[in-house]
Amino acid sequence: MDLTTVRDMVSVALGTLTIASMVFTWIIARSRASAAEIAKLNDRLTDGLKNISNRNDAVENRLTRIESEMHHMPDNATINSVLLKMNTLQGEMGVLTERLRPIQSVTDRLQEFLLSQAK
Repeated sequence: MDLTTVRDMVSVALGTLTIASMVFTWIIARSRASAAEIAKLNDRLTDGLKNISNRNDAVENRLTRIESEMHHMPDNATINSVLLKMNTLQGEMGVLTERLRPIQSVTDRLQEFLLSQAK
């Protein structure tokens, strides 16, 4: 082998090594950038999950308060029973009103009589 052949081979080997080095550097730089982007996305995701967890806790607290308030509220059967009793009372009040009319008319006549006697 003569010197020019060795020089050409070394030149090709150095060129190949340079290209391989550039590709390796580019891959490493991209993986570091990707790792940084993944870390940022992970932080954002963690913050988002914390916010969702806080909101979920707030909704659970509100729901618990509403359930405790609803526990004291009457159900449909109770409301229907109260309505039926109110209707019954309304009917009884009508009967009492009719029974009191004669008493009112007697009272009115008695008052008129007493006023006419006072003159």
